Amino acid sequence: MENPLTRVRQAVFQFAEAGAALSARYHRARLMGAEHLPRSGPLLLVGNHGVWGYETPAFFHLLHAATGRYPLGLAERGFFKIPLVRTVLPWLGGVEGTPENALRSLGA
Repeated sequence: MENPLTRVRQAVFQFAEAGAALSARYHRARLMGAEHLPRSGPLLLVGNHGVWGYETPAFFHLLHAATGRYPLGLAERGFFKIPLVRTVLPWLGGVEGTPENALRSLGA
């Protein structure tokens, strides 16, 4: 029997992915240079973002579409103090932004 939480996680992820795809389309976002990214192994991309990183889901969507990889993003530590966000953000690829978590993620 499937764990009900697994179904909730999948539904949240699918909803977020649909929203990210719509955001990328609405903003006419493009990912340029993806052909230079490795398809496997550790990869670190560093970039600036706007307030609250609202463009991050669109970037994650475009990166996955171009490479087949689901990225992890180092998120502001304060987000992990908010109960619902602390639960859902990891389901969407969010990792608490600490040096230790960055190294652990690259190692995985």
